Amino acid sequence: MQQPHPNLAAPKSLIEWRGEEVPLEAIGGKQPLRWLVDGRPLAPGAPRRGIYWQPEGIGFVQFSVIDAAGRSAHSTVRLSP
Repeated sequence: MQQPHPNLAAPKSLIEWRGEEVPLEAIGGKQPLRWLVDGRPLAPGAPRRGIYWQPEGIGFVQFSVIDAAGRSAHSTVRLSP
Protein backbone atom coordinates (compact mmCIF):
# COMPACT_ATOMS: atom_id res chain seq x y z
CA MET A 1 0.00 0.00 0.00
CA GLN A 2 1.31 3.42 -0.95
CA GLN A 3 1.79 6.00 1.79
CA PRO A 4 -0.21 9.24 1.57
CA HIS A 5 1.38 12.48 0.42
CA PRO A 6 2.88 14.64 3.16
CA ASN A 7 0.56 17.20 4.71
CA LEU A 8 1.65 20.17 6.84
CA ALA A 9 0.15 19.92 10.32
CA ALA A 10 2.14 22.77 11.88
CA PRO A 11 2.64 25.65 11.75
CA LYS A 12 -0.81 27.02 11.03
CA SER A 13 -1.45 30.04 8.79
CA LEU A 14 -0.93 32.63 11.56
CA ILE A 15 1.54 32.55 14.44
CA GLU A 16 1.73 35.10 17.23
CA TRP A 17 5.51 35.08 17.45
CA ARG A 18 7.39 36.20 20.56
CA GLY A 19 10.94 35.18 19.64
CA GLU A 20 10.66 31.44 20.28
CA GLU A 21 11.47 28.60 17.87
CA VAL A 22 8.58 27.43 15.70
CA PRO A 23 7.83 23.67 15.67
CA LEU A 24 7.32 22.09 12.24
CA GLU A 25 5.17 18.99 11.81
CA ALA A 26 4.07 16.95 8.81
CA ILE A 27 1.66 14.02 8.64
CA GLY A 28 2.05 11.27 6.06
CA GLY A 29 4.67 10.95 3.38
CA LYS A 30 7.57 8.56 3.08
CA GLN A 31 10.44 9.19 5.51
CA PRO A 32 12.82 10.93 5.58
CA LEU A 33 11.16 14.31 5.16
CA ARG A 34 13.10 17.40 4.02
CA TRP A 35 11.99 20.86 5.13
CA LEU A 36 12.52 24.14 3.31
CA VAL A 37 11.82 27.64 4.62
CA ASP A 38 11.56 30.29 1.92
CA GLY A 39 13.27 27.81 -0.42
CA ARG A 40 16.25 27.19 1.88
CA PRO A 41 16.71 23.68 3.33
CA LEU A 42 16.71 23.14 7.08
CA ALA A 43 19.15 20.77 8.75
CA PRO A 44 17.47 17.44 9.52
CA GLY A 45 16.35 16.88 13.10
CA ALA A 46 17.61 14.11 15.33
CA PRO A 47 15.73 10.81 14.98
CA ARG A 48 12.52 10.78 17.05
CA ARG A 49 12.83 14.51 17.72
CA GLY A 50 10.85 17.35 16.28
CA ILE A 51 12.05 19.87 13.73
CA TYR A 52 12.19 23.49 14.86
CA TRP A 53 12.91 26.71 12.99
CA GLN A 54 14.08 30.00 14.46
CA PRO A 55 12.51 32.98 12.65
CA GLU A 56 14.54 36.14 12.12
CA GLY A 57 11.52 38.43 12.40
CA ILE A 58 7.86 38.98 11.61
CA GLY A 59 6.28 38.71 8.14
CA PHE A 60 5.26 36.00 5.69
CA VAL A 61 7.17 32.72 5.38
CA GLN A 62 6.82 29.86 2.86
CA PHE A 63 7.20 26.35 4.32
CA SER A 64 7.68 23.27 2.16
CA VAL A 65 8.09 19.62 3.10
CA ILE A 66 9.28 17.00 0.60
CA ASP A 67 9.13 13.27 1.26
CA ALA A 68 11.54 10.55 0.05
CA ALA A 69 9.27 9.88 -2.96
CA GLY A 70 9.53 13.53 -4.08
CA ARG A 71 5.96 14.45 -3.10
CA SER A 72 5.54 17.82 -1.40
CA ALA A 73 3.25 20.11 0.54
CA HIS A 74 3.52 23.89 0.90
CA SER A 75 2.09 26.54 3.18
CA THR A 76 2.46 30.28 3.63
CA VAL A 77 2.44 31.41 7.24
CA ARG A 78 2.24 34.90 8.72
CA LEU A 79 4.34 35.64 11.78
CA SER A 80 2.80 38.52 13.71
CA PRO A 81 3.89 40.24 16.94
